[in-house]
Parts: sequence; structure tokens; C-alpha cells
Amino acid sequence: MHRFVADHLDEVLARFEVDARQRLPDAPLDATQVDNVRTLLLALSRPGRPDAAAGSAPGGADRETIQHCADILARARLKQQVSLGDVIAELLSLQRIVVQLWLDSGMTEDWPKADFMAFVARMDDAIRQCIDAYNERVARMRELFLGALGHDLRSPLSAVVVGAEYLLKSEKLEAEPLKVAVRIRNAAARMQGMLDDLVDFTRTRLGHRLPVTLHRMNLSAVVEQSVSEIAAVHPDTQVKTLLDGDLWGEWDESRLQRLLVNLLGNAALYGRAGTPVEVEARGTEQAVELQVRNQGDPIPADVAARIFDPLVRGLARGEDRRMRHKGMGLGLYICREVARAHHGQISVVSTDSGTAFVVTLPKQPPTPPSTAPGRPLASGAG
Repeated sequence: MHRFVADHLDEVLARFEVDARQRLPDAPLDATQVDNVRTLLLALSRPGRPDAAAGSAPGGADRETIQHCADILARARLKQQVSLGDVIAELLSLQRIVVQLWLDSGMTEDWPKADFMAFVARMDDAIRQCIDAYNERVARMRELFLGALGHDLRSPLSAVVVGAEYLLKSEKLEAEPLKVAVRIRNAAARMQGMLDDLVDFTRTRLGHRLPVTLHRMNLSAVVEQSVSEIAAVHPDTQVKTLLDGDLWGEWDESRLQRLLVNLLGNAALYGRAGTPVEVEARGTEQAVELQVRNQGDPIPADVAARIFDPLVRGLARGEDRRMRHKGMGLGLYICREVARAHHGQISVVSTDSGTAFVVTLPKQPPTPPSTAPGRPLASGAG
């Protein structure tokens, strides 16, 4: 097999270049890419080591070469904005060209079946390696982009918030300009929330838990801060609070405030006009249960079944309100991920009398022995 490929290497590569050019005329293969495919072909066709199962697995050196070549191919084609589907099609085309040449040569009797199966198995391995390398690179680029986006947008957003707060403290503003300053502050706060949701959504979709930094804290402080924040954004909504039992535990304060603000904002947006939103926190020996309730139409069963999935949005009351508060549909998804990051859970119960979101948080989430309070909790696969 190896000798056949080596003897026909130039012809294989020539056909491969023609095929690639016809499929992707705007992304031609350069000389370096062709040399990389040459190296890949030779590694794919070499006999397996004696200890390889059924002769189908490449030896250590060849496996490293296949991985290296697949990685180079994926990165190079991604840089040329070639889709993953087209990259896979190229590798399948390469395999097809080799097999077709072998069939046309009339040497099928001289080519052991085991060698053929080994070549196909190795090509499958090369395709998998190429997919992994391509996806890893895409994920890294996405993460870098969102990191830069978050960094670049936070500065001007902070300036907007600070400026709005300054205007709100001014005694010279009349009623109408004061209302404008309030709207500016609230809009900037919503933008900041959406930006944070977007960054965290990307992180979790890449297979990681949200990172949390644990401190011993009292959940009542988070409830008070969150209610105060919602009062500024939804001044026409009354929020009732009930705190009961021991509310001390080890949590990430900023993450829990994010969770509670999302739930309260959601309850205010979707509740029946003129009815209050209720938030309740009850502590037991091992955990704390948070409930956020509103009064309104029940959530349809099909929506409730996927309400914590990303990009799922309900219909707020009133068309104008719906347009003013339109978001990306990530708030409840982020709530679920915050609960998971604390080894807790979240659920929803919706009836004709209203809707309640229930969050259960253990007071001391299990952490690795080396992780101490006040240190980031290592994130694992989500």
C-alpha cells in the first residue's frame, strides 16, 4: 500500500489540486498546503506497527504525523474561510482519488485487504482530527472575539452609566430631563446584562461551567440589592420580600445577584399589570431555597418544557413593553447555569394563579480539596 501511494503520489496530488480548485475556486491550495497533504498521504499509507490492532492503527510516529497534518490543514483552510463541510469533503475526495487509482491500476489482487482497511481507518482518524482542530480553532476565535467585545464595550457602557448617575444626582435637572437620565441609566444596565449573558453563554456552550468565586455571605444582602436594582428599572412594579431562616452560605455574590436580577426582571416583565412580584428566601440546615413569583397568565406547557434553553423567549404583556424590553432569550439559561455552577438546581411551576421559579442552593457546594473559600472554583465540563 505504501509503495503504491508513493509511486502514484504526484498523480494523486495533481488530481487532488484540480478537484479542490473546481470545488473552491476562491480558496486555492498553496504549495505549503500541498506538501502537507503529501506528508499526510505517506503517513496514512504506511503499514501499522506489529502491535496495532488488526493492523489498522498507525504507529506512534505516524499518529503524531497524521494529527499534525490534520491540524495544519484545518487551520490553513479556516484561515481561507473554507467551511468545515468543505474541508471534510476535501479529505474524502483525497481518499476517493487514491481508491480510484488503485481500482484503475488493476492491482487489486496485489494490495492486501488489510492494507486497504487500514488506509480507510486512518483516513477516518485524520478526518476526526481535522474536525477537532477546526472546531477548537473556531471556539478559540469566538472566545477571543467575545472577550475583546466585552472588554471594548464595557468601558463606554461604564461611562454612560456613570454619566447618567451623575445627572440623577444633580439638583438642577427638571422633571423631563430627569426621566431621560433614568432611561439612559436603565438602558445601559440592560445592555451590560445582555453583554454579560452573551459572554457567559459562549463560555458554557464551549463545554465549561461558569466560573464562581466562593465567599461566606448572607443571601439577604443579595436579595436587597437585587430588589433595589429592579425597582430602578421597573418602578411601576411592587416587589415583596420574605426572608426566613439561616441565609448564610458559601456562594459567588455577583453570580447570585445576576441570577436574582434576571428572575425578578423576568417576573416584572411577564406579570399581570398592577400585581406585585414576590421574592422569598428560606434557609435550612443544608441549603437555601429562593422563589420568585408573579401573577399572570400561565406559561404554555411547550414553552415551560424548554424555558431554560438558550434563545427561548415568551411574550411580555403589551406590545410596547415587549419591544422596549426585547432581549436575546438568554436570561433564564444563564440562571440555570449559575445554579449549576453552585451545584444547585432551578425549576419552574406555572398555573392559572401565577408562575414561580424555584432555585435550590446548597450552603456549601462540594469543591475540590485544594479549593478554598475565596478562591475560584475550578470549572469542569458542563
